[in-house]
Parts: sequence; C-alpha cells; structure tokens
Amino acid sequence: HAPLDLVILMLGTNDCQRQHSLAPYDVARSMRMLAQVAQRPPVEPGMPVPEVLIVSPPVVRMPDDPEHEANFFMEGAPEKMALLAKYYRRIADEIGAHFFDAAVVASVTGEDGIHLDADNTRAIGQALAPVVDGLLGLPLPARGPALRITGP
Repeated sequence: HAPLDLVILMLGTNDCQRQHSLAPYDVARSMRMLAQVAQRPPVEPGMPVPEVLIVSPPVVRMPDDPEHEANFFMEGAPEKMALLAKYYRRIADEIGAHFFDAAVVASVTGEDGIHLDADNTRAIGQALAPVVDGLLGLPLPARGPALRITGP
C-alpha cells in the first residue's frame, strides 16, 4: 500500500472508557505516536512521506437511562473527550500534521450515546471531503465551501 498520500486518524473514544484509566493527555500522546509512525521516512528511497490528518471524534454523551451499561464503562468519558480536540490540535501543530474537529459537524446520537448514526457519519465524511481534496491538491468539486481545517 505504498506510497500513501494521506493518513487519517480518528481515535480516542474507546481510550476514554473508564476501564482504561487514561487521562486525555495520555490518549493524545498515543495519537502523537501513531501520527509520527505515519510520518517516518519511507522504506524505499524517493517515496513521499504522507500527509497526516488527525480528527478529534465527537464527544460521547451519557445515555438517559441510568441502567444503561454505557453509563458504567463510559463514566467520565464526556469530560475527557471534551479535552481531546485541544490536545489533538496542539499535537498536529507540533508535528506538522493537520487537524479537524469532527464535533464541529457531527454529534453522537442513538441509544448508547457512543456510536454515530448514518447522518452524523455522512456529515463527517462530507465535511472531510473538501479538506482531503485540498490536502491532496485536488480541485474542489462543487460541494459548497470547504470547512476550516482547525474547527471553531
């Protein structure tokens, strides 16, 4: 699968689960390591190093039903995830990657408060499409204005 032009990383939701006992900064450090792996010099001479786009996921919400199991294993996750965008943006700046905050265009819905529904998944894809086109140097199709890559 080489050469790669772009690597997109959107991780962190599961890392914020209570069972992992990770602080938002620790989750962000793991994201930094993954992004830097993608930025390593290529195996073969002359291959380009891919662009890296770090995407902060939408913040989970606790289910309304107090008996729902997500209220146990995602306890504290909304507060942790609210900080991920700040840390991910900082990391992207420090390592020369790009950043996009998916919470600007989508939110978590559904019974469990964790997973994206089809409409929100589509919203993220549609918002990322012009960003990806721009990073790859492709002409922007007539989809409307591109969103700012750094979010609000």
